[in-house]
Amino acid sequence: MDSASQDHQDKLSGTPPDIIPGKRTVLLFIASIGIAVLLVVAGVAAAVYQSGQTQANSNHQWCSVMKLLTANPVAKPSDPNANPSRVFAYELYKDFRSIEVTFGC
Repeated sequence: MDSASQDHQDKLSGTPPDIIPGKRTVLLFIASIGIAVLLVVAGVAAAVYQSGQTQANSNHQWCSVMKLLTANPVAKPSDPNANPSRVFAYELYKDFRSIEVTFGC
């Protein structure tokens, strides 16, 4: 048998030829994995930064609302039984003030 028919026999028998990747192929594979990892890390970092910015903007908007709601202080009623609606308004005012502290306004 000649070498051409031997190659043809190997293809027909289903035995794969011995292929050893070269150094360039291995280095290219490792470099592509490294680049992929760096892109994933950069994407995660950008997402974390963006969510932090969104949270800061949201807190700023809530602070504006809380400042508006607590701009006029509500006095504690001297006789809660005489006018329960003033007690409710005072409790709301206290709650809004505590929320201001929570947001760091």
